[in-house]
Amino acid sequence: MSIIPDTFDAGISSTTDYEVVFHSSCVRPVIVDPSTNRAFSHFNGIDAGFLSQLDRLIDLYLDQQDVSLERFCRLTSLSPSKLRRALSKEGTSLYRRVDERRKMRAQALLLNSDLELPQVGNLVGFPEPASFSRTFRRWTGMPPGKFRQSSKN
Repeated sequence: MSIIPDTFDAGISSTTDYEVVFHSSCVRPVIVDPSTNRAFSHFNGIDAGFLSQLDRLIDLYLDQQDVSLERFCRLTSLSPSKLRRALSKEGTSLYRRVDERRKMRAQALLLNSDLELPQVGNLVGFPEPASFSRTFRRWTGMPPGKFRQSSKN
């Protein structure tokens, strides 16, 4: 007899393997914070809190280059067309949301940390310092080092 690791706080003893299957209409996707491996929210679909939920999800993936529509469709269980329509209805796009979240995080890191510029770039999805610098200049009109320095004056 073996004990199957429990997911629902209930051990299952058996001599054969069992599989628990749920219909997709019964399961809501859970967003997991990769740093803690803990669920922090359920994605409730398209409602009043849609953009704030999406922003929280985007924030979890800002340090990765692959912040694609397909990835967020898998994470939210929305089709690409439904996600595009929802964002368009709010006057934005996934690209704009990701770009804005990256800008906000980069500015916060530059103002509130002593991280080196390449580290800040990495944390917002730009492993190449030159790419981060170009993008930051597009966002703010100045390079990241000058932004940091001007904020300390």
